[in-house]
Amino acid sequence: MLLRGLERAAHYRLYDTGPLGRAFVNGAGPEPGREAPEMFWLARRLHQPALAWSEQREVARRGHAEALHLIWYVREPAPPQPPAWPLDALFAAPQRAFFRSSWDDDGIFLSVRGGDARMWRAHPELGSFVLDALGVRWALEAERFAWPPNPPRIPQTAEAHPGAIWHNTVSLDAEPQDAAGEARLAGHEFTPGAAWVTWDLTRAYSAKLKLWQRRIGLLQRQA
Repeated sequence: MLLRGLERAAHYRLYDTGPLGRAFVNGAGPEPGREAPEMFWLARRLHQPALAWSEQREVARRGHAEALHLIWYVREPAPPQPPAWPLDALFAAPQRAFFRSSWDDDGIFLSVRGGDARMWRAHPELGSFVLDALGVRWALEAERFAWPPNPPRIPQTAEAHPGAIWHNTVSLDAEPQDAAGEARLAGHEFTPGAAWVTWDLTRAYSAKLKLWQRRIGLLQRQA
């Protein structure tokens, strides 16, 4: 049972890492360090070379390795490929969906968050997302700015949180989401032509809306 849990955690890490080597930041915290030499050990133990491939790319990006990387090193890691490794994934417990155009470095990467606001320390980020493409993170999440004075101007669709954290969710009447709200999975489809997920965000704005759903995904793996 423990090994099964470790396997799920390793799969989550693989999907959570985009082509830029960046993850989806949780709550208000900074992006964590990405070294995880245990991915080499799990690749050996589970006979899944793709886990080692993911960690080897991370080591190459950072230009240095830990001692455990050398101890557990996998000589010939294999990149993940469908159908064993689908381009899209939905993780039920953390309520996260991941989409990518390919497993190549230059592919599109999209990560979307649902779930329970209490899991993220009541930060207003239900329905928030990140988007990587062409070597750039186009949609940001949990970016820190000085507040106050003179907060930066941001798109109308982004929400301001008093703790100086901006999330790309929708604000109603300049108020944050319900601290006890949730975003429930309302539907999803994973096909080459259309891969998407829909979150029902009504409970995140329960005092203001009767119904609101947000759908996001990839079309033809190109947009």
